Amino acid sequence: MINNMRLLGGYRSRSRRGIALVVVLGMLALLVMIGVAFSVFMRTERQAAGSFQHDVRARQLLMAAQTRALEAIEKSMAGRVYPDWLGLVSPGTGIPLASTDSWGVNVPDNLLLDPQFPKTAGWISVPNGRVGYLVVNASGLLDANTVGGKTRANGTDPKEIDLAGVSDVANSTTFINGRPYESIVEMKRAKAAIGLSGDAFLSDYSLVPTNTASTLFDLSGSDGVLSGKRGQIKAILDANFPALNSDMVIDALLDYVDADSLPRSGNLNAPCSERVPMINEVRIRPVLIANAMAGGVDLLFQTTVEMFYPFVSIKTGKYKVAYSITVKSTAPAGFPAPAAALTGISTEFSFLGEVFKSWNITPGTRTLITCVPWGGTQGSYDITIDYLRLLDSGGTVLDQVENLKLSAAANTFPKITIPVAPAPVNDSYWGGLECADPRFNYMNNFWFTYRAAGAAMVDTVVATNGTMSPATTNAIARFWLARAGTDGHIWMHTADQPLQSPAELSYLIRGAAALTPANSAWKTLRLLDEGAQKADPIFSSFTVSSTNKIQRGFINPNTDVPDVLAAAMRKMPLDRYPGDPDDAAAVKVSSATALTLANAWLSDPSIGAYMTKSDMISNALYRLAVSNAVNAMLPGLSVAASAKEFRYEAGFRNLLGLMNARQNYFIILLFGQSSASVKLPNSTKTIETVRADQTALLELWRDPVSRVVTNAGAVSTNYPMVIRRFDILSQE
Repeated sequence: MINNMRLLGGYRSRSRRGIALVVVLGMLALLVMIGVAFSVFMRTERQAAGSFQHDVRARQLLMAAQTRALEAIEKSMAGRVYPDWLGLVSPGTGIPLASTDSWGVNVPDNLLLDPQFPKTAGWISVPNGRVGYLVVNASGLLDANTVGGKTRANGTDPKEIDLAGVSDVANSTTFINGRPYESIVEMKRAKAAIGLSGDAFLSDYSLVPTNTASTLFDLSGSDGVLSGKRGQIKAILDANFPALNSDMVIDALLDYVDADSLPRSGNLNAPCSERVPMINEVRIRPVLIANAMAGGVDLLFQTTVEMFYPFVSIKTGKYKVAYSITVKSTAPAGFPAPAAALTGISTEFSFLGEVFKSWNITPGTRTLITCVPWGGTQGSYDITIDYLRLLDSGGTVLDQVENLKLSAAANTFPKITIPVAPAPVNDSYWGGLECADPRFNYMNNFWFTYRAAGAAMVDTVVATNGTMSPATTNAIARFWLARAGTDGHIWMHTADQPLQSPAELSYLIRGAAALTPANSAWKTLRLLDEGAQKADPIFSSFTVSSTNKIQRGFINPNTDVPDVLAAAMRKMPLDRYPGDPDDAAAVKVSSATALTLANAWLSDPSIGAYMTKSDMISNALYRLAVSNAVNAMLPGLSVAASAKEFRYEAGFRNLLGLMNARQNYFIILLFGQSSASVKLPNSTKTIETVRADQTALLELWRDPVSRVVTNAGAVSTNYPMVIRRFDILSQE
């Protein structure tokens, strides 16, 4: 039994040792498994950490790519106001730029499909990776969120830019109602739902600061506001506008802006710049009428007055002419003596837009002088027009002419000669006067007789013999119109409302210190160069914008996209003027003509260098194209052909307000790759392998106007930039 117990105890001891072995082996297996798992986990963690490290590095390298791209932009823009490239790429090769890549949806299709769009970019090596960039010039596109939605008028609001004619805008109303658009990709993906059939030359952002390097004087506001600025305006005119009468220009400006018809001077001894008829020509003709009761004849002096109203827009009203005429005999003793000075007021008349209007006035009663037969005696009379005054229906004097003389004694105008009775009186016996420019009719030296063959006039000799010229431009006026430096046309405009554009200053008479026809007749401020006469610095001196808010929607005049320019020119009125109501019958530029004008604009060698509106008015090729368009559209218009100059100036006046060069806008693609060095097996060589790849999109606005910055005494020049958008597009 004892042996059996021993045997049993030995068995149990061996059993316990076996269980311990199993437990130990299990623990070892578990430890091995934990070790392997930990090893695998740590390897995964290490790889994940490495991958994250490369992703972060690749993303950080995008900042390096951004810095390189911005540096490249600044270098390429040195001395420029507009890029001369469509795409700017990092140097070298290795980055294919296929428009079908995922980033392509962020670039307008018309740029992607342009033959000049870059096909490749290059990798630039940097520590632990490489970077690249593509900069797309989107500066010359239309702002999808701002342009369109208003009737095309005088070009004072970017909403006047006509989207209805832009290719790929299938429904401009739907497109405008769907604003705002946050990105180009949004517009591309929405497309038909927002009225687009294509990409339509559209960007989604524009920005124009109002601050400028030079200060422009603000001419916005009523005549009362401008009256308070008279001294400042005069100082600018005297300093920058040569050979003009600054006080006269300011008076004309105030008359242009105010709503009444009363000349600014008050005493009428100043040029007429209001939209009222002006006294332009006077003829006095003797008429002999048999008078049986007196046994002789009645001698009347029939006075014909011509009024002049060459305004492109009509301001209706009723008028009268008050007159006083004195007749003095210069005949030998016994010749019939005249009556006293006769005065009166003409019958009321309307002036509804005619350029000229003539009517007869018989001063006083029908019989001015009663005569007896005087046989062979021939006599003559000196006649003084004491005054002719234009009155409105309320009796207010709007225009006047004083002390005009038809007098041999005054050596100014010929006297009226009466033939030997009973010879008939005909047109050989009348005398008359024409005004060189009726705006200056208050000055005697602007009046000339058209009966004086070869009469000396200022600095030349002109023969103006002929009959009186009612309803036609006076011979003397035609003479002065043909001189260098004049407008070349008789047409005028007064808005009777605050200025909408500085270009309206070109409607104002300029005058001179010494007012003579040679230096003042038919001369206004010059919007454009006129032969040797250079344009006045209107745009570099004045503005009508008093806002300090950021402005949007303006077109960069340096754009090379014809469709963009055509959108601003389409429906541009060529015979509509500031202050006029929109006229459905107005002559406006068609879509085909707009594209012709746009291409003419782009033909100018200064494209890419325009910075100011004064630069833009030098575009002679565009000016010629506008002139040709006006000539083609002229037949059937109510305003005479002499107004063509006025119309093709509208091609600038009604366009430049939609343009501003202070916008460089770029879509920038940034590429970054993180890499690691790998040693080749059985070799001492290593290769760089790409471990992470990222692409980003940057939209950048840049101001081509520099700013001078002083910091701690150091002066530097920089160009403000705004990063509007930064998106990570993809990562691998």
